[in-house]
Amino acid sequence: MFPEPKVSFLVLDYKKPIESRLLLESIRRHVKFPHKVIYLHNGYSQYSNIFLQESLIDQLIVTADNDGLGLGTRNLFAACFSPFAIYVQNDQILGRDFTEEELGYLISFLGVETSDDKTIKSVSLAGDPCHGTYSERAHLIERYTYFEWEHQYMMPHGGAGPYHDIQWREGYIQSLYKKYGWLHHIYHSPMFIDNGRSANRQNPDGSEWKHFPDTKQLWLLKGPVKEKFVYPYFTDKEWQEVLDTQKWPDGKIPEKEVENSFHVWN
Repeated sequence: MFPEPKVSFLVLDYKKPIESRLLLESIRRHVKFPHKVIYLHNGYSQYSNIFLQESLIDQLIVTADNDGLGLGTRNLFAACFSPFAIYVQNDQILGRDFTEEELGYLISFLGVETSDDKTIKSVSLAGDPCHGTYSERAHLIERYTYFEWEHQYMMPHGGAGPYHDIQWREGYIQSLYKKYGWLHHIYHSPMFIDNGRSANRQNPDGSEWKHFPDTKQLWLLKGPVKEKFVYPYFTDKEWQEVLDTQKWPDGKIPEKEVENSFHVWN
């Protein structure tokens, strides 16, 4: 068989060229063993071709439409033939050198039965963002494990983007961990640094939005806005105003989000 590297890095993007470049450059700078970088952009973008030309990625996948987080993640794993995968959300940076010795140490956790009869299915490389349970944020997993989930557990396709209203894939996987006694091992020495300054979303009606995850400020980037959706988190009155005027004041925080606003980046 064709000799694939032991691990592939899987990176999903939607219109975040700066953050994605910083991540890809950090992988090239710090990973000290043979690997492959598989990068998927949800919908067409010119800058993703530049990543390929600059050898920041080994494989480029571009879809005709924005399929959202859930399907984008599915499509990335489907393209991976390495025995192990490191899935990394693109608003992060690899903050230190990653050696082959450390990779072997991390792989050794997978499949281990713990003292409380739980089986380690994945290893977090970005701390503990979901408080002890599975997180897509940055993690190591055996490719076959994800393949098995896909074909045995009826994985949903929901996630940020056009399928925001469908059960999110990450949440569904968390329910599987709870049901079957699996464990998302939190590695004591995180590798990836959060760089999540902003988030871009596209709704089913084609409208495009940007928000700041910390302050909850919101921008309408592109209309028309044709229908209500679960995102943004508007009141009925705010939805009606947007539908009537086709405008949202730049940076205004939706009423439901004011109490959740805090400051990290912005």
